[in-house]
Amino acid sequence: MTRVGILDADICGPSQPRVLGVRGEQVHNSGSGWSPVYVTDNLSLMSIGFLLGSPDDAVIWRGPKKNGMIKQFLSEVDWGELDYLLIDTPPGTSDEHLSAVQYLTSAGLDGALVVTTPQEVALLDVRKELQFCTKLGVPVLGVLENMSLFICPNCKTRSEIFPATTGGAAQMCSELGVPLLGSLPLDPILARCCDDGRDFLQELPSSPAVTALRNIVDTIEPLPKRSLKSSKMPGHSADDEDKPCRACSDFKTWAKSQNKVTFTTPNKQPSPRPKDCPLDKDELGTSTWRFLHTMASYYPKSPTKKQSEDMVQFFNIFAQFYPCEPCALDFQEDLFMRWFGKWADFLIVFGMSMDLSVHIPKMIRVIEANIKINPPRTENQDALAKWLCERHNTVNVKLGKPVFDCSKVHERWRDGWLDGSCD
Repeated sequence: MTRVGILDADICGPSQPRVLGVRGEQVHNSGSGWSPVYVTDNLSLMSIGFLLGSPDDAVIWRGPKKNGMIKQFLSEVDWGELDYLLIDTPPGTSDEHLSAVQYLTSAGLDGALVVTTPQEVALLDVRKELQFCTKLGVPVLGVLENMSLFICPNCKTRSEIFPATTGGAAQMCSELGVPLLGSLPLDPILARCCDDGRDFLQELPSSPAVTALRNIVDTIEPLPKRSLKSSKMPGHSADDEDKPCRACSDFKTWAKSQNKVTFTTPNKQPSPRPKDCPLDKDELGTSTWRFLHTMASYYPKSPTKKQSEDMVQFFNIFAQFYPCEPCALDFQEDLFMRWFGKWADFLIVFGMSMDLSVHIPKMIRVIEANIKINPPRTENQDALAKWLCERHNTVNVKLGKPVFDCSKVHERWRDGWLDGSCD
């Protein structure tokens, strides 16, 4: 039985949980790493969609965070022994593609399967993707032309919904010397199966679309491949560039680095840290989360308007003055949309003046209208405790730590466990 793992590397638009019918499943952490979600006994899936509080939650991350998440998926997921690891990437040649290629090069990358549609506007982008593969030394297994035509289920008439004005994928592959693996016809029932998470191979065993897919698989399967026998991909450590936490080792070291002072120490065995030393990153983080969770669990069940407003203000100020700047920025990025940076990017792209005296009033209006992406839920005790738990879980995911069950926050931080172990 062929063993297949699928990594949904579309961080901002994870769709595979829905397509494969496993929405709502949870990822669990074990001693050997994250366990992927098993669609069938021989098909496993890992996606950031499993880590979101709601399918409607937007992932608004810059490149380093995306890269860190993909590296964690590749290095911290216990895939087991696989025959194929498929990585579903978004369109284009962005951070997700670079991160996956650079990280998998040492482990062995069999190749890329490039998907296009017949229109010239799509082929223009695909040419860039093929050039991307060439420059990075990624073998191209071939090109698949999706939605190439429509076959009437009654009379079998073939209609080109998106006419190929320049010869489509076939002409492009001929020019570039790239294999054309096949063409997939447009099939509304196949699309409906993807929406509903149903197995279209079972629903439509004899349809033209399934026949085309089987032919494509039969073409790919004989190609040389590497069996992924290690449970996790090699090479990731907490010191890698673009590490997810982006945090300093301790405040003293971080403060020194801000002053651009270089310090050297003789080679000697480290002595135990005295208990009265300044807190390092991990100690501060643990203590802070304990305080915040306990505070949320004792927040009023029916707060007044003033109490609700004060709590929102507390978190806004907390994110500004947290004593480790990278950690504070991470927290602010989860609370706010970092609109100043986005506005500055907009000005640069469109060549507008960077005179802040001109643009600050506009930025303030934009920030006031759009600042909250995950605002504190302060309407009652349960809402605040759950909101804070979800924020903590986003940090746990970045650090590869287990995700906490947010339905048990009051047991953990106020009442004690139901089994009486805390009494």
